[in-house]
Amino acid sequence: MVITNAQNTAFFTHDDQMAIPPGIFAPHLNQQGITTIDSLKEFNDGMLDDIHKHITRHGPPNVVFSALSLSRLKAAASAVRFYLATGRALTAACMRWTNTLIMYQEEREALKIAQEREDPKVPCVSKALPIMKWLAAFRSIIHESYGDNARVFAKLEEALRGTTYALSLTPFEQTRDGRGAFFAIVAQYLGKEKWSKEIEKNTDFITVQKWKGNGTFPLERFIGGHCNAHQALLTASQHVEYQIPNEHTRIGYLLRALHTTDPGLHATIANIEGNEDPNGPRYSFEECARLLQLADPVAKKNKRSHAQISDTTVTIDESANQTIEIASLRSGIGKTGVHLRFYKKKELDKLPAEQRAELKAWRLTPEGKAATARDRAAKAKAHCGNSSSKKEGKISAAAFEKELK
Repeated sequence: MVITNAQNTAFFTHDDQMAIPPGIFAPHLNQQGITTIDSLKEFNDGMLDDIHKHITRHGPPNVVFSALSLSRLKAAASAVRFYLATGRALTAACMRWTNTLIMYQEEREALKIAQEREDPKVPCVSKALPIMKWLAAFRSIIHESYGDNARVFAKLEEALRGTTYALSLTPFEQTRDGRGAFFAIVAQYLGKEKWSKEIEKNTDFITVQKWKGNGTFPLERFIGGHCNAHQALLTASQHVEYQIPNEHTRIGYLLRALHTTDPGLHATIANIEGNEDPNGPRYSFEECARLLQLADPVAKKNKRSHAQISDTTVTIDESANQTIEIASLRSGIGKTGVHLRFYKKKELDKLPAEQRAELKAWRLTPEGKAATARDRAAKAKAHCGNSSSKKEGKISAAAFEKELK
């Protein structure tokens, strides 16, 4: 529909449109070349700013060309260029401020911010981020980025560089068709068959894998594996038909996977299974995981063993690059924050005076004396070993204790 002269004048002068006073629209804007809605395509923001300054200085007195009108005029000019560039007809309806242009202005401002904002770092395909997990990460990056098809291709090339997947970009390299390249990768490497295998693998983990608690593998890591598998199933279910286990079912899988003889953990499992509170640990995976980790026998054992070790080796002859293992030294942290352990002289000299004083006092305790004696004996043995033959300067903690006795 052709815009009439009346609609054209109303667009510039009505309060719910550009709100430009009639005395400014004609003749001042007309003299600058702004006579119709279509004529706005020739004017960018800088040109409109110059026109606003000129009319403010030389226009009719007591008539204001407001900043609000200038802002609306900039949005309208941008919208006119957008419509023409996309092959859309200019109509009075599509140039209504209250219905259309105000939303266009909001999008315009958002695009300006996106253009000025630095794009997030592109994730690269690797062993830690295989192709299926990379897909979700790359989608998020694209949603947070601003640019055209060629920039998408550039990001894909950066993400796949040095991998076998980079060959998939070759057919799209000349045209820099990022969109086409992305969907080609999805079709080739992320089809329904791939997602079905992903479901099979992660379902197998949560239903078959067991945790016995008789090694050094903490329960926290095993629970983390369940969480990762569940997240993988959620992602796969967006591509193929799959029924995601609910909270109660997930917890059931986890509890049945715990094959342990530890009485404390057994008691915790029994309490969880007997809890019928709909907000309790039998219906909340996070709460269940929290209670199980508090009773983890492996974590308790690891915590005790770690508390007894201050360092694994001590250099006794830097020129010969000789060290001894001192796993038998007990650790602790004093009131000043100093770690109560053996220190080389260079390390000791760097400590604050209050920490050196506390360390000196600790060395007078039975524990400190024992640590000092072990260190001296280790040096003596290392010296003896050097004079007789060239041996490696590492002595295991067990052998060292035996020799000291």
